[in-house]
Amino acid sequence: MGDALNGASFRNDDIQLFTEYEFMILNEKDFAAIDKALEQQMKHEKITETCPRCGNQLLYIQYGSSYEVRCATDGCISEVVRGI
Repeated sequence: MGDALNGASFRNDDIQLFTEYEFMILNEKDFAAIDKALEQQMKHEKITETCPRCGNQLLYIQYGSSYEVRCATDGCISEVVRGI
């Protein structure tokens, strides 16, 4: 397994975090809310769209050329788009 990961090693905490979010299934309402939040971010640099699951605020977080749109509630909806 180490060869497949180019010698990278993971702690149990890292694997637990990965598997927590690995199987998040988004439905049409989730995708629509994320798309609307992205549109608001690009046009107005402010998101007013709320999470269709819990009603909390959706957040836009930039990581270099990548970004994430996620609910402010941990473990709720999230979509990550990788950059270059």
